[in-house]
This record gives sequence, structure tokens and C-alpha cells, in this order.
Amino acid sequence: MRRELSVLSLAALVVAAGPVLLANEPAPETPEFRERAVTAFHADTAAIREFSFSRKVIRRTLDRNGGEKSLEVLNSRVTPKEVGFDELLTDIDGRVPSEAEVRRHREAAIFSKHHRQLTAGRVEMGLVADLELSVLLNTYNYEYAGEAVMHGAPCFRFLVKPFSPPEGASRTERVAAASHGSFWFTREGQHLARMEVRLASPLKMIGVTLKTLDLTLDRQQLDGVWLTTRAEVRSEFKLGVTIRKHNTWMYSDFERFRRD
Repeated sequence: MRRELSVLSLAALVVAAGPVLLANEPAPETPEFRERAVTAFHADTAAIREFSFSRKVIRRTLDRNGGEKSLEVLNSRVTPKEVGFDELLTDIDGRVPSEAEVRRHREAAIFSKHHRQLTAGRVEMGLVADLELSVLLNTYNYEYAGEAVMHGAPCFRFLVKPFSPPEGASRTERVAAASHGSFWFTREGQHLARMEVRLASPLKMIGVTLKTLDLTLDRQQLDGVWLTTRAEVRSEFKLGVTIRKHNTWMYSDFERFRRD
């Protein structure tokens, strides 16, 4: 028992003292680290235009007990084009889509719009307004929590804890201030490998009450960039009526895209 306690105490001291840093490696919890992390996130987001990939979307609406009221599953193959992406619908709810459904899916260009929002620094949450991604990443109250391996890469782990937002804070800043969870950033390059955040308590904003918001995001390394492989959002908000959603996005079968 004493040996176990000594090991735990040593681990606690290592976390408290911080990691041993390599040359030119920014220390966690510094403005430089955050700036590099946001820059890396945007660079990795833009890099997906170098790949074609499969995209699976699962959309659920839920009842008050968490049961499914509706379910839609879409599979598509996404390929970069000169402007945006070609989005070929290959499967809808387990069946072959009609020509009209394929056409409407292409015309809707949902991933293309989503990618434009991300590269512009915004993320669509299905609320009254989008959240500003750069502000979100910069506003979270991070606390260094040690080192860990995530998706095969050495990472710094950070805890996110709620705090009191400043007077006049934006919608995004208020969501960040009311959140708790964990982030994993790679030691090399400060790439986001995983995030898990949720609201600590309901949040009232103009026109909407956000009761729950759980976000998870996984990115994995491929050819030197970190690409999103899975994202999941569970939300419950009151906008006149209460709306409960559970949406999942999965990305796979990445292939370098050749532009002839």
C-alpha cells in the first residue's frame, strides 16, 4: 500500500510540475500553446480538401426519456471539386437512393456548407446562431492534467472547468464558460486529437434555453494531418417547444485526391 501511495504521489508531482518540454515546444496553459492549437485546427480542417472520403450521418430526434422519435441514416462519398465538394449519396436508411434523392443531396451540399463554416471559424450547433470555433477554443478554462496517449500520439490532456463569464459575453463565450470536460492536444504540432465537453448546467440566452449540450470530437493522423473521424452532438434546447437531438458524423476511407 505504501508503495502504491508513493507511485500516486510521484504522479501527482509530475502533473503539478508540468511536462519536460522539447526545444521550441510551447508549455501547456500558455497563450502560445492556445494560438498554435487554434492554428493547427484550422490547417487540419482545410487539409481535408486534399482527400476524398466516406461520410456517414446519423440524425436522431429524441423523446423526453431519451427514446428515438425519428431516425435517419445517410451514407455518401465526398470528393473535392474546384469549389466545394461533390457529395454522392450512396445509401439512405439502408436502401439505394432514388435519382431524385441523389440530386437533392448534391444540390443541398451540406458538407460543403459545413466545411465553409469551419474554415471561417464557425460551427453550426442547430441553435439560433452558430458558435465561433476560434473563440470557443480560446475561451475554455483549461487546466493542465498530465500526459496521455490518444489515437497513438503522445498528448497533453487538459480539463475544462466552468467559470463566470465577463459582463457582455457573447453566446459562444457563455457556452464555453458553462462547460466542463477534457481536451487532448498532441505534443508535436498541438493538433486536437479528442475533445469531450458538456454543459455543467442549463444556460439561458436570448430566445433559447440550452438545457444540455454534449460534444465529442475525434481526429486521427493521416499523412501528416489530423482529420476528423467522428463527431457527436447531443442537445436539448427550448425554442418555444423543447427539441432533443442526437447527431453523429463519421468519416472513413480517406484517399488522397488527385487533381489532373
